[in-house]
Amino acid sequence: MATWAVAYDISDDKRRLRLHRLLRGFGEPVQKSLFVCQLDGRRKVRLEKLLRAEILDAGERLDLFLIGAAETQGPGAAPVALERVTFFIVE
Repeated sequence: MATWAVAYDISDDKRRLRLHRLLRGFGEPVQKSLFVCQLDGRRKVRLEKLLRAEILDAGERLDLFLIGAAETQGPGAAPVALERVTFFIVE
């Protein structure tokens, strides 16, 4: 299990609301366009698949960040690297 953050900048109200509702099924909103989600591998893959299916307009962003592993790495272990998956339109 790991902690993920999903941040988005969607201009269309209907699509932004749809995405907000989708994300409520995976985590908790901490700001208007920022969710924190506790996800195991299977739920992370499912969320990523659903996020990839979202249609974004030019200039919109949808980011998925790994912000922490739920399991400890052990004494003296190196910190977990930040993983980032970004979805956006390039013209």
